[in-house]
This record gives sequence, structure tokens and C-alpha cells, in this order.
Amino acid sequence: MRIDSAKDLEVYKRAYALSMERYLESKNFPQDERYALSDQIRRSSRSVAMNLRETWAKRRYEAHFISKLTDCDGENAETETSLDFAKDCGYLTPDIHADFVGRNREIGRMLGAMISNPKPFLLSSDLRPPTSDLCSPAFDFRPSSFDSPDFPTFYFSTFTPCLLPRNSQTAQATAKATTVAVMTSEG
Repeated sequence: MRIDSAKDLEVYKRAYALSMERYLESKNFPQDERYALSDQIRRSSRSVAMNLRETWAKRRYEAHFISKLTDCDGENAETETSLDFAKDCGYLTPDIHADFVGRNREIGRMLGAMISNPKPFLLSSDLRPPTSDLCSPAFDFRPSSFDSPDFPTFYFSTFTPCLLPRNSQTAQATAKATTVAVMTSEG
């Protein structure tokens, strides 16, 4: 099965559905918990699914992808702690708590598997542009008087500034190649 969106991921579907169930259950919490525990469960639970969408957008870069998956896993763990508080305060029955926590841990295992083996989810290297699609280097802003190898070189495009280390030959070559490509496509 081809996965075109984070919405196609089983972990996303489960996280989203569980978040909706938690929302409905938290509506039964006492009114004085509306802006405390109810809100916290809703926010952290929703954040798992929301971060998965953001994670999917970052799958071009393995480190970003893993970092966002780690954020998802952290929100998932935070939700479980809030569920423990809800049970101990008497807002969730032990059965509902056990169900939510069990499914929460399944999501955690799925996220852990993705963190441990991200390669199947990443865009293949032959599909990746040399730089971010929001950052096409076009201009070397470094004044010639700065000759320190530690001084960063800034490349600007019409979208977003990029910071590439001056002493990185690969970064310089990538920036020049991209500049040529941008000039050729616009020229």
C-alpha cells in the first residue's frame, strides 16, 4: 500500500481516534478541571497526531524526522501520565484507564519502531533536492573582509535565509549548484 500522507499511517489513525475518544471522555470531568487536567489530556493527546503530520513533512531529513517522532513519543508519554492523574482523581474508571493506557502504549511501540527504523518512511535520496524546497541559495552575503573559516556564509532566496558553514565545501558546492539551477529555471 502506498502511503501518500501521514493520515495513511496506522499509527496516525490510532492516535487520532484515541485522541477523539479521550476528548469525549474528558467532557465528563468536573468543571473545575476544564482548564487543567481536561485541557492537558486533550492537548497532549491531540499533539501526538498533530506532530505526526509535521513529522511526515520532515521525512526528507532523517534527523528532523526522528526528532519529530521523539516529540510525538514524548507527548504520548505525557498523555499517559495525565491519564494516571485522571484515574487517581476518580475521573476515569479503572477499565477505561486500562483501555486508554493499553492503546497509548501500542502507539508508543509503533512510534518506537519508526524511530528505530526510519528509513522506510524517508523520502529516497534521489528524490531530495540539494537544499530545502523553501531555501534556494541565490546570493553570497558574506563581505570579502571576513576571511575567518568560522564566519558563516549566508545565502538568501526570496523565501528563507539559509545558514551554511563557510568551511564546508559540500555546502558551498550545493549552494552554487542550486543557484545555477535556480537561475537556469528562472532565466
